[in-house]
Amino acid sequence: MKVTIIYTVLLIALPAISQNVAHDRASLLTEIEKNNTTLAALRQKADTDKKQNAIGNVLPDPTVGFSNTWGNKADAVTKQNFSISQEFDWGTISGLRNKATKQGDHVIDQSYQIERQKLLAEADLMIVRLIYANALCEEMAFREKRAQEIKTLYEKMFAAGNANQLEVNKVRLNYMATVAENRSAKAERDEVKDNLKRLNGNKTFSFAHASYEDVVLPTLADLLEKAKKENAQMLLAQSAIDKERQLLKLRKAENIPSLSIGYAGEIAKGDNSNGLTLGMSIPIWGNNRKKIAQQRSALALAEMEKQDVDTQILSSLTMLYNNAQSLCQIAKQFRDELRINQDLSILDKALNVGQLSLIDYLNEITFYYSARTQALEADRDSQIALSELWKYFR
Repeated sequence: MKVTIIYTVLLIALPAISQNVAHDRASLLTEIEKNNTTLAALRQKADTDKKQNAIGNVLPDPTVGFSNTWGNKADAVTKQNFSISQEFDWGTISGLRNKATKQGDHVIDQSYQIERQKLLAEADLMIVRLIYANALCEEMAFREKRAQEIKTLYEKMFAAGNANQLEVNKVRLNYMATVAENRSAKAERDEVKDNLKRLNGNKTFSFAHASYEDVVLPTLADLLEKAKKENAQMLLAQSAIDKERQLLKLRKAENIPSLSIGYAGEIAKGDNSNGLTLGMSIPIWGNNRKKIAQQRSALALAEMEKQDVDTQILSSLTMLYNNAQSLCQIAKQFRDELRINQDLSILDKALNVGQLSLIDYLNEITFYYSARTQALEADRDSQIALSELWKYFR
């Protein structure tokens, strides 16, 4: 009777498999994004690259000249000459150079987003593992408490002559096994927390949730369409094409002769003269034509790379989607089966009436615990698959 009461209480205290922890996972990712030192350095690098990209995006500085000449005769007149001129290239005055700079900035932004995605994907996988580790620690703590109460019960029964030494030894070994499993689970959790702390700029954080939020997968077609509009790698490839197109327009503009407009004058004793000057570059050596040909080739390469990126991303998303869908179904099946078969009272009754020995009973409980562990692992694996899927959209 005592055994039945204890197991009934323990069954009621069985930890729940599912809780709602929406927004906590996202908030921790937000904190990591804010505190991560690698991302801070990447943001600074992006800002530096943009400043570097803007260098030269202005007209050249004006040219100022001055000369003072003397003749070699005694009555020679000293002359002073001065000039100021400004060169105008069509790439700058047409705004094409500025547009090319802005397209280069888009490439820098998208490159940063890709690195950001990689780091947040690593952090999210760590959070998935931390949730699993928290759930496993709760499970192992429950099992240790249960084993402790069984051990205490049988030690009292042995003292009263209602149990033998073999049964006491078995419950003691069972208890020690649960203690070891609990310690191992805590060590695994501490390791994951340390890795997350590193990603969080070595700042401590609090995250004790032990279950995952419910996720409803969109259709594959919707997901692929979303990727075309939002995926950083695909956007980067398109930005690279836009940049090369803009550079091609700039190279064509640079092939137009540039103008130089200025003012010059000569001051001599009793005779001053001044006036406007006009100059023009003569592109006779073909350097600009070679630049245009090279830029056409760069544009063709960017278009080929865009096609390859699109193919790779969409193919990878399809594979990840199918894998996540399958693992989510397996996890749901585990949860459903456990809800149906979590009644341990049948085992309790069998033990009480002598249909099961203590050894057989412990074996049955071990089998049940194994199923619960597999359910936790199935939840974790499905969430890992989902995290791999959503990393393309962070």
